[in-house]
Amino acid sequence: MNSDDVWIDDCDSLREMANRIEENIAWNVGDGNQVRFWKDIWVHGQGRLIDNVLIPPPENIVDMPVNFFSTLSGGWDWSKIDPYVSRDVHSSIEASTPPVQGRNDCVRWRRMHDGNFSIRSAYECLSAGNGATRSTFWSRIWKWPVHERIRSFIWLLAHGKILTNSHRLHRNLTNNASCPRCGREEETVLHAIRDCNVIEWNSKIHAGNDLSENWQSTFGVTCWYVWKNRNLLVFENHTPNMQDLFFQILYMVVIECDSEVALELVENGTTENHPCSGLVHQIRSLVDRNWDINLVHAFREANQTADLMAKMSHTLSEGLHVFCYPHKDLGYILTADLYGPLVPRVCVC
Repeated sequence: MNSDDVWIDDCDSLREMANRIEENIAWNVGDGNQVRFWKDIWVHGQGRLIDNVLIPPPENIVDMPVNFFSTLSGGWDWSKIDPYVSRDVHSSIEASTPPVQGRNDCVRWRRMHDGNFSIRSAYECLSAGNGATRSTFWSRIWKWPVHERIRSFIWLLAHGKILTNSHRLHRNLTNNASCPRCGREEETVLHAIRDCNVIEWNSKIHAGNDLSENWQSTFGVTCWYVWKNRNLLVFENHTPNMQDLFFQILYMVVIECDSEVALELVENGTTENHPCSGLVHQIRSLVDRNWDINLVHAFREANQTADLMAKMSHTLSEGLHVFCYPHKDLGYILTADLYGPLVPRVCVC
């Protein structure tokens, strides 16, 4: 073997490794300007769409970006897609988040669930391998059964970091450390949340060691509303009344989901290169609107009705469907729920 043969073998090996790496690089669609619809990998569970078409798309659209195939209303323009793809590919595209203006396209590493590249996973890819002390007090805060924004507030409260007038005075942000509600004492953290005479905590209720979820939720939400109403008075000169309380309760929403992984993604967010970042971004943009949402995990056995309705949607035409009466397929599930039979569950220890 001469030097030319060695060079050719080295080039072939490098080309093969480059191809393996390229096969594991995919795109997360943001605004869809950089990602080629047919020639790049961006649909979950699919490779390049051009390799799995019924008939080749015309030359004038084969290099077009993803946003070319979306509508002005933010959906997919199926008239430009369906003539060339199978029903399975259609379903995969339908499950992908359409382009959203203001978000950049970014690459992700397909061999990692979170989309982040790692040397170890790259080595396993090239070698054809398969791969893939907090204190009790602070841990308890992050497990507090309340909305994420209230949990963050409790964390600041426990650290004494909420911006009371006492703190503002120390930072030279004000020359008056007194409480804006009673005007009698210095506004420390404890005064703002507990000791101010404008606040009426029911001292007849002794929580003691009662750390049930109901008590924890009540305590956390109460502290948060005490501070929120204080800020409404300070910054907007608004004193809340019972009507305000009614609308605050109206905008309290509990969302149940039987996937703990999905809840964690929605609560904590994802990096831009995570495979689900587009969908998670849209969900979080809805969650962050002007309401208080509590995301709750529900066991699958308790979620069978919603689960069946979600599966049923795949057999219906696109658009809004209203059921005035329970669907016939729900009969067994609703009857079982009425009589409350025990459902076995396998727990992995």
